[in-house]
Amino acid sequence: MRLHKETWKNLQVKCNLNTSEAMINWSTVDRIYRKLLLTQFFTKGWGKPETIKRIFEFGKILADRPKCQALINEDYPVKIVKDEEQSRYRILEGTFTSPFALYLPDLVPDEVKTARFEMIVPAKWPSNTYKPVCIHLAGTGDHGFWRRRVFTAKPLIKEYGIGSLSLENPFYGCRKPKDQLRSSLHNVSDLFVMGGSLMLESLVLLRWLEKNGYGPLGLSGVSMGGHMATLACTVWDKPIPLIPCLSWTSATPVFTRGAMSGSIPWELLRSQYNSRSEYEKEIMTQLLKCPKTDAFRLGKDFALNFPESYQELREFHLQQCSSLSDREGFFQQDNQKHMDQSTNLNDNLHSTSSSKLKAECNTNYASSQVHSNGDKDQQILCNYQNQTTACCSCPRCAQKLNDKDNINLASAQTGSSEYDSVSSCKNQSKGVSSSDSHKTRILDEINLKVEAAEFMQGVMDVTTFIGNFSIPVDTQMVISVLATQDAYIPRDNVPGLETIWPGVEVMRYVSGGHVTSALFKQHYFRQAINDAFQKYLRKYPIDQGKKMAT
Repeated sequence: MRLHKETWKNLQVKCNLNTSEAMINWSTVDRIYRKLLLTQFFTKGWGKPETIKRIFEFGKILADRPKCQALINEDYPVKIVKDEEQSRYRILEGTFTSPFALYLPDLVPDEVKTARFEMIVPAKWPSNTYKPVCIHLAGTGDHGFWRRRVFTAKPLIKEYGIGSLSLENPFYGCRKPKDQLRSSLHNVSDLFVMGGSLMLESLVLLRWLEKNGYGPLGLSGVSMGGHMATLACTVWDKPIPLIPCLSWTSATPVFTRGAMSGSIPWELLRSQYNSRSEYEKEIMTQLLKCPKTDAFRLGKDFALNFPESYQELREFHLQQCSSLSDREGFFQQDNQKHMDQSTNLNDNLHSTSSSKLKAECNTNYASSQVHSNGDKDQQILCNYQNQTTACCSCPRCAQKLNDKDNINLASAQTGSSEYDSVSSCKNQSKGVSSSDSHKTRILDEINLKVEAAEFMQGVMDVTTFIGNFSIPVDTQMVISVLATQDAYIPRDNVPGLETIWPGVEVMRYVSGGHVTSALFKQHYFRQAINDAFQKYLRKYPIDQGKKMAT
């Protein structure tokens, strides 16, 4: 607890929290807080290519509600290991074998295979026909049950009479592998094992609660827990209140553009991506075939918003581009000369490659400033030449190419970025006849780092994008709570729930960033949970003849 107090004290000093709330950029608080945490994610890399491919295949079943329902027996065994009666609360603890471990046992560490939960309900229900229980899934770093017990479960009973069931996350708390440090998942694939496990485990608990007479039932969570609750909602075959807090429709921006992207070992991921051809030849091929996701190599989101937190990659880009400019005159300072050269390059590319390209290459110009070792800035005008071979002739692919063209135009109009400079360097080199192997090696390394980030985007899109899963039975039962300045979860260029799930009506906003909202806005989350349950009751009145829990 002392560590948390010291961390928050540092936040107060760095962000001057004594100023008025309106003057604070809460997204800056998010980024500073993330930097104070030393935890790195995916320290062992992607995971085996075969593991990722198997998760993709199993994900097709999870994305199909009837098939997913068939995975769980109606009488799936759940064991209660503790049943304690207190003056105001009844506390139960239970365990069961994670269904995910039954279907893909070699992908699940032994510690993760046993699911654990804590359930807190009123000692005495005020009604024999209304016994609501909400399942709460844990956010990043929420090990054990104490945080949800203190800030969510007990207050929900006191304020609204709603019971709670908290499920321990795979890889967290008692389910954390012995060699794992805190919340630092070893592999990218572990995140997908966590998500798939929580979907099936939530289905087990929903059936168990319903069988024991509790209802109505709901799903909620904060941050990562909110996203996992959203995924779990897609496999339930009945209307259910869903309250995702501080989460969005995909984990892609969280790990590629959000504050947490600075905790990703991009150099390690790049190295593994480069050394294993399976990642590109087999897995990326599957990404390109995914019908509902933007997992294409030249994704709109990545091109427009190259991750700020790729600090090493940015410095590498600037250093190498500056070096190329100083040593070889790679960049021309004369604007007209660049435009003429770019036009000739485009003509050459079109004449030599037109038979292979399914869409015309557009030429756009982006400017960027590269800082040399001294104080002066050198102006760079590079040609951003797009060469994209369409994966098929379908309208969706054509739209992808059109979107990419629009991105390039937007980049030229709104200003430059390091990504523009690097892409320009890479394409410009194709029009310069040079035998300099050092230059080629530098550009190849840059390209590989970019490809590793694109690969991360594609994998995350396929496995975490809500649009790839079933639509809930009743989307009107959803109340989403978002933070106005959330640096952990960038929402731009990612479709929201109201777009993916027609019928979603309620989107609520709390003032603040991700960290401050998670710490100080819990009462808003509890209110949203109660409002969702009340909304459910208005549309689906409790059946008086329904058998209730005793």
